Amino acid sequence: MDNTAGSSQPIIRRRGRPRRQPSNIPIPRPNQTVAAESRRRRRQVIDANRNREMLNTNNPIVQLFRTTHERISLDASDQFCIRLFGKPDAHGDIYSAPVASEVVGLIVGDVGSADVGRDIIIQDRASRLQRINENHRKFMAMQYPYGNLTYRTTARTQSMQRNKVTMLECYAYRLHDRPGDFHTPLRCKRLTQSYEVDSYCCVEGSRIAHYRTPAFQSKYRSSPFNSLINSVSRGITFGSSIGQRIILPASFTGGPRYLYQNYQDSIAICRKYGCLDLFLTFTSNSAWPEIREALASIPGQQPSNRPDIVNRVFKMKLNILMDDIKKHKFFGPINAGSQSSSETINEIDNYLECRCVTPNDAAWRLQQFDIHHTDPSVERLPVHLPFENNVIFTEDDDLEEVIEDPNSSTTKLTAWLEANRENPSARQLTYIEFPEHWTWHNQGKYWDGRRGSQRRIGRIAYVNPSQGEAYYLRMLLHIVKGPRSFAEIRTISGHEYPTFRAAYVKH
Repeated sequence: MDNTAGSSQPIIRRRGRPRRQPSNIPIPRPNQTVAAESRRRRRQVIDANRNREMLNTNNPIVQLFRTTHERISLDASDQFCIRLFGKPDAHGDIYSAPVASEVVGLIVGDVGSADVGRDIIIQDRASRLQRINENHRKFMAMQYPYGNLTYRTTARTQSMQRNKVTMLECYAYRLHDRPGDFHTPLRCKRLTQSYEVDSYCCVEGSRIAHYRTPAFQSKYRSSPFNSLINSVSRGITFGSSIGQRIILPASFTGGPRYLYQNYQDSIAICRKYGCLDLFLTFTSNSAWPEIREALASIPGQQPSNRPDIVNRVFKMKLNILMDDIKKHKFFGPINAGSQSSSETINEIDNYLECRCVTPNDAAWRLQQFDIHHTDPSVERLPVHLPFENNVIFTEDDDLEEVIEDPNSSTTKLTAWLEANRENPSARQLTYIEFPEHWTWHNQGKYWDGRRGSQRRIGRIAYVNPSQGEAYYLRMLLHIVKGPRSFAEIRTISGHEYPTFRAAYVKH
């Protein structure tokens, strides 16, 4: 979806004197020459004194702290500028100049290894400096005319499961117009885009801060099970002595591991049901009557300045479209069937570097709409050599206790072998076919016969051919049915081959 230019005056604000580079800058992207000339004409009729009087009267933050105008007036020799540096040898789609006219946020990933969040430095009228981070209740009040309070960590809810309001819930709540609740940022046209981008960047920044903290990066580690056994045999029993740190896991929505996992899931569906039959591009239309009706209650609103409303209507239309295809059989009956019956990389900085957040992207994510959906669901199946499965532990764990825990050596693969030993009916299926008829219980780490009509297919994790035996084990798991041990996987016609590679060559 693409927005058109708004009608308000673009504003670039300097938030105090930062001690380091800002990691997020809302940037109004100018349109072409016509739009620039239009803004120049509008600037001639703006009453700056009236705006200044409004801020001084209504915003308590302005009354407490020095403004950029006052600071520059005291020392006119200071020169300030914002420069954006690209990478000429990098991928053009990442570092090329934007073409749409909208407010965006550029998230910079090279702020420094000591950076733990996004914040600003303010100076009061007594010249004292104060740091305001994104979790501070006055963070948003520093930027918008009436100094509205936003998220605070002490906010509570009446939920029975938990009583703390998350930052995402707070900003999602603020994206709705309510009778008697005059929320200024939603009525500021182009500044509304800035508000929604800023809100989402705060939410994502808070999530990434969790992965940057020593509580996560230093505490949680992973290591192959046999490496733990070897470490204990050498007298190393502390979890902090071995293992590799986890940087940005697949559970982080939008991260590189998350995207790669979803891509592999989609390929697994194509393997099971064949190539795609439909490729649909569904775009938003600002003239939809639902959008016009929602904007009619607030004078002067334009669709381009309310991406939250556009996204909600788009999501409803998308749901209707999917119902037409799947339930109402718009294209006729659908019969799906199979065509063939250790280097540590800072993945957080790689994800953040020069990432551009648009208002529509921010509004979509704040409202927690799906950014990826597959049907049927995909069961991800790990593959590993005997005793080489990864084990997650903390630096405070005793490695001897980790080894003695049965769950440390139990995986979906070893549990599949056990199910074959205990259930003769399970031996009619390969590893990749198993999730279609059996359900994995992560709590107890065991497979159980599937009940109900829910569809589910399996996908064995990708293994690079350079990994040797693990690669050939993965290939065998696609064709061998019902083995009860790793040795039986490499057994053909009663003959046990010494390696998985030799067994695969004979198949």
